[in-house]
Amino acid sequence: MDRSVLLSVRVPQSMFLLMFGLALLAATAMLAPRPAHGAPQALGLIHTVEAIPMQCGPNGCIVQLSSFCLQQERRAPRAGIPYHVVAGGLRLHVTGRDGAVRTMRADGLIDLTSAGGNTRIAASLPLGILRRLDASAVALEVVLQTTLIPEADPYDPNPMTLAEQDFAAGPARQLAEGYFDDKKALGHTVNVLDRTINAIGETALLSDRQRRALWARIAGVPLDGAPDGPVAQAAGVFRACLDDIAQHRMSHLRPCLQSRRDGLLIRANVQFWNGLTPGS
Repeated sequence: MDRSVLLSVRVPQSMFLLMFGLALLAATAMLAPRPAHGAPQALGLIHTVEAIPMQCGPNGCIVQLSSFCLQQERRAPRAGIPYHVVAGGLRLHVTGRDGAVRTMRADGLIDLTSAGGNTRIAASLPLGILRRLDASAVALEVVLQTTLIPEADPYDPNPMTLAEQDFAAGPARQLAEGYFDDKKALGHTVNVLDRTINAIGETALLSDRQRRALWARIAGVPLDGAPDGPVAQAAGVFRACLDDIAQHRMSHLRPCLQSRRDGLLIRANVQFWNGLTPGS
């Protein structure tokens, strides 16, 4: 069955979540059917049109970034797999307690781990580094063509080769830019959704008025006044989630936005692999 048809069926929330989860699981499995063991996929990070504010607390700061599969032949990562940057890079935008903002490379400052599957990466800034920076706020920027590979496991029976790394970070990532990083298309839409997702608590229960106010603050335009283009596409996703909540198919805004954003990324990943495969 066409996934778009599956996702549009109106069903009770429990069944909706199950069907949505199974659809995403099936799509992820299609992207990474083999091998059963060994290092997981290299991933590309979506370029951020605007740096995404990190959420800080007693244990440091964290932000969720959008990612995609660069290696169809390897398995998707399970949650908690550590990754590191091999191409592109990350930049921290640090606001000091005096209000001054400085930008620096995030090498050695940010920890990256898979949040489960190939569409989500958790980026964290340890509390000790936050204190050393004497920051009142931090935001994270992903530069163009950023590529991640999993940390090497000395006991891995099928480690990632240098040739695989070079292909993922080179030709594959360069081709992927046209599918994922275009600031006029998917990349910008995902960036708006990511900034919205990261501004919401994991289980935050918001009123409809609060949800619309959140959208206006993040996007800079009212929900029903978004201009044509990527912001309007992100607004369409946001409105679809408001409808899901109103119809009791979903209870919380954040997981709904995450699931629908993941769907956008998975569909683009299929198109990317079709473009990468000769004769497709």
